[in-house]
Amino acid sequence: MGDLSVPLIPAQKETLWQAEMAIVKLAGPSILSFILQFLVEIINMFFIGNIDIERLDGIGLGNMWGNFIGVAVGWGLAGGLDTLCSQANGNKQYEMVGIWLQRGVVVLTVAFIPITVAILYTAEVLMLMGVEEKIAEYSYNYLSCVLPGLWFFLCFDFFRRYLQAQEYFWPGLVVNGITTTLHVFWCWLFIIECDWLEKGAGIATSVTYISNFVVMVALIKYFKLEQKTCKSCNFQNFWHDIRKFLRYALPSAGMLLLDQLNFEITQVEASHLGVKTQAAHVAVANTVTTLYMIPLGLGISITSIVGNFVGEGNSAKAKLYSWAALMLFFLTNFPLEVLVLTFREPLSQLYTYDTEVSEIIAKLFIPVMLFNAIDFFQVVLCGVLKGIARQSIAFIMILISYYVFAIPGGYLMAFHADFDIYGIWYGLVIGATMATITLSYLAWKSRWAAVTLEKSMD
Repeated sequence: MGDLSVPLIPAQKETLWQAEMAIVKLAGPSILSFILQFLVEIINMFFIGNIDIERLDGIGLGNMWGNFIGVAVGWGLAGGLDTLCSQANGNKQYEMVGIWLQRGVVVLTVAFIPITVAILYTAEVLMLMGVEEKIAEYSYNYLSCVLPGLWFFLCFDFFRRYLQAQEYFWPGLVVNGITTTLHVFWCWLFIIECDWLEKGAGIATSVTYISNFVVMVALIKYFKLEQKTCKSCNFQNFWHDIRKFLRYALPSAGMLLLDQLNFEITQVEASHLGVKTQAAHVAVANTVTTLYMIPLGLGISITSIVGNFVGEGNSAKAKLYSWAALMLFFLTNFPLEVLVLTFREPLSQLYTYDTEVSEIIAKLFIPVMLFNAIDFFQVVLCGVLKGIARQSIAFIMILISYYVFAIPGGYLMAFHADFDIYGIWYGLVIGATMATITLSYLAWKSRWAAVTLEKSMD
């Protein structure tokens, strides 16, 4: 289970196929962990969607606002650990791996103060965006109950990234497997049995989030996974060189925030197209978020793998594993796209008994899956670029692609070319295409040997 005395990545020269198989072994648990984690939101929506469509809207909007202001910030900051911890581990600076974790948790705790304030004003923010007062209140009721567990959830992810940088990929899967299974029971208890509806969904989510943290800490202590990297806990180390952590963490957070902001903006646009269209949009957007866990898990894993090779000074393997990850994503994503498109009609009926909403969802799956195919590829590319510490340039390219091309293009198609909700998603396809082209060029032109030499000498 991730014993570093037996390297998971072989030292000898490898073929592309061997690299892909090694990535499957490493990244598979990470991908499954992220999928299980976001099934929590889907489970919430399944329970609420068959009770009240307006509450489904409220929870969907709550998920989007919470993911944007909370999860994207926390996960983005954790991206600094992907780069710094993996490179320190590859360079055999094991104590620095633990020190970067400590610094990251301090930064997260400080960042959680404005996150808390933003969540407490959920209803007001959503109403400013044009959301109906009743639906905004449902969103607030849900998120205010999620809030007590949110810091624990984000801190759990920091511990997961810290472990993955050392090639311990299994703990996250074990934790999420346990807590997501139990989440079905919590939803039944608080939503159905206690009849707390959207508040019950929030309480169930909070309980699951706290459980993630508790079980992860218990696993780390039981298997002594921290022994090599956390030999000491010096408070002065927490604040030293925070600027370096932020140099890598802030662009990573920025990229995730831009991704989430895309969906926030499209949600506001969809709210002007009718309640049923908005409900359909919320459903597919949350499906996208769940499927997003596949490239996100692969991207985070490849950041750790490439970062370790960069720390070792092995540019050839860093490059080999990067291209292997991109090829692996292409080979695995294509069957998924075909599967979802083939069964889009029965899938759409899982969200609601409202036939009009389910019909819109089924039609939306066509542009949505096209967007997924392109956007998810660039998510893996971003993981590669984070591994070689090029996230700042990637952030700028994503900013231009989505906010110069995607959002304006989608607005024009939806409201001026009569494409309705489908125009919004085709706009996102345009932005994802631009981002993928520019990021591919950046990865192709990066001076891999120079990067690995520089980092191995740090």
